[in-house]
Amino acid sequence: MTEFSTLRLVFINAMVCGLEVAATVAFTYLPPILLKAGFAESSMGIILGVGPLIGMFTVSAVGQLSDYWYEKFGQRIFFMLGLAFILSLSLLAVIFGHRLSSSADGLAIGCALLALGGVVLDYSSQVALNPCESLLCDLLQGSSSSERGFSIYSGVLSLGACIGYLLTAVHWPWGRQEEAACGAALVFFLLCCAATMSAVSTLATAKGARKRHLSWTKIEFPCKYKSVPHLLTTKITAAFAFLYHRVLLLPVSVCREVWQSPLVLWRLFVADTISWAAATSHALFYAHYVGQVVYAGQPNAPANSLEEDLYNEGVRMGSWGLLLHSMASCGYVLLLQNQLIQAYGLKTTYRFGLASFAACMFATLVVHNVWLLNIFAAFSGIGFAVMTSIPSALVTEYHADQQTFYFDLPEDEKRGCGADFGVLYVGYYLGQTVISLVMSSVVQAMGMPHGYIAFAALASLLAYHQANKVVYSHTDIPHLRASYDLTKC
Repeated sequence: MTEFSTLRLVFINAMVCGLEVAATVAFTYLPPILLKAGFAESSMGIILGVGPLIGMFTVSAVGQLSDYWYEKFGQRIFFMLGLAFILSLSLLAVIFGHRLSSSADGLAIGCALLALGGVVLDYSSQVALNPCESLLCDLLQGSSSSERGFSIYSGVLSLGACIGYLLTAVHWPWGRQEEAACGAALVFFLLCCAATMSAVSTLATAKGARKRHLSWTKIEFPCKYKSVPHLLTTKITAAFAFLYHRVLLLPVSVCREVWQSPLVLWRLFVADTISWAAATSHALFYAHYVGQVVYAGQPNAPANSLEEDLYNEGVRMGSWGLLLHSMASCGYVLLLQNQLIQAYGLKTTYRFGLASFAACMFATLVVHNVWLLNIFAAFSGIGFAVMTSIPSALVTEYHADQQTFYFDLPEDEKRGCGADFGVLYVGYYLGQTVISLVMSSVVQAMGMPHGYIAFAALASLLAYHQANKVVYSHTDIPHLRASYDLTKC
């Protein structure tokens, strides 16, 4: 049994911190940048929604592939490095796209780079969390450091958000504000990647590498295709068969994977999906809400006008609120959450976090004093902390004792960590897709950005209700199993 020091766990999770810094900086600025470049609210929603939509249909496959993949330098690291490279390119695309879109000559190319960079950045920054979390699960299996490890995971995630929001809130003395902050985020992200690679290079190949059959890769090229390699029509037929089964049917396979997941995982998936929809609505649009509602600014106002200055000031002040949100989340998960779990249990701690988030969202709707708003934003960090730590700890607990928790699966069926976290992340992306594609159109039709915060409040209340149905320990299994047996009769 391997035990890890707190410092070692921090270094193992360093890449997660860098991912959150990059995503926080980019998505604090991306909605205002897109609106200033001339995108409509609904078009902005599509750009922000495509990445999670693609992630929803591919993250489970990435998780299963990382369970199956073998390289001499580690089972998960190949995917971590590949997605890190893609994220770095997308950050550069956002930086250059913003610069080009500010001039009439480069507007078209700049808008294209912003749209492409936004989609790819959204996708890669979130999908990369799956192999990072699966690696942590591999390393902590059978260790007494499991809950502490995922508390540190949530803590460095919140720390990354703190650093990211700090980069957006300060006034940079050189260059454009958005470009300077994104450039600093890119450098910090690369340093965090190097820290994680150095921490896991000696561990990645030694833990949790068991061969598993991928349920979604059963389709192979038929032998008859291989026996006539010179027949062009046969090759084309084989290519179309491969494309059909591996690409076109992938959404169906992912939906089936989620629907047929173990009952305990399904219940956690529902609660996690709703809670992440609420958290995403707040994180993406809080600064926009402060700039437009509290400061009465307009994102598409003429350059150097009073409305533009008010909006920019509101976005910066909203960034300070999100910074306080992340600081509170980081402090809570590192200093208080473990004590609350030991005293009151996972269920009470999870529900307390969701209830506090809902209360802060309702308060945000009725209060227009910016200082009070930022205080409520800070306290909402408690809810974000439980959303990023407790579901992951539960999945690790489920996975460690599959025979007990996955009672509705065949005894000989074993699931990988990546597949289980993939199901959880499908809910994460589904929540973001609903916000980006649906709520942006609703808000544009209403002409009121209040809709984003109102949705966050209602969704967090519903997540609180669903949290009552989640399985938190072995003692919940007999009742759940009895209910399951009754439904089968």
